[in-house]
Amino acid sequence: MFRITFGKGFHVEFENGVTVSTQFGEGNYCNNRNGIERTEMGFVECEDSEVAIWGKEGEWLTREYYHSINEIAGDDVKGSVSPKELLNILNWAENYNDEV
Repeated sequence: MFRITFGKGFHVEFENGVTVSTQFGEGNYCNNRNGIERTEMGFVECEDSEVAIWGKEGEWLTREYYHSINEIAGDDVKGSVSPKELLNILNWAENYNDEV
């Protein structure tokens, strides 16, 4: 399932109940943090994004993917995530199994 969130990002929820949120608008931990500019077509673009991961019961999983607390912005989100890194996160989330 896909969700648009506040016009500055999206959620992807997988069959296992894990959701990945990626946000790249003003106020998020990304290059657009201090403001956005729209393209001629009205798109908002950014080289990186903020990402959060949570499970089917709403429990945070971001720190399970990022084991180093120093990489976390302090509130269960990871900033400055590249498109390639987001792909790795999405693959991890799709295959996440909390019964291991």
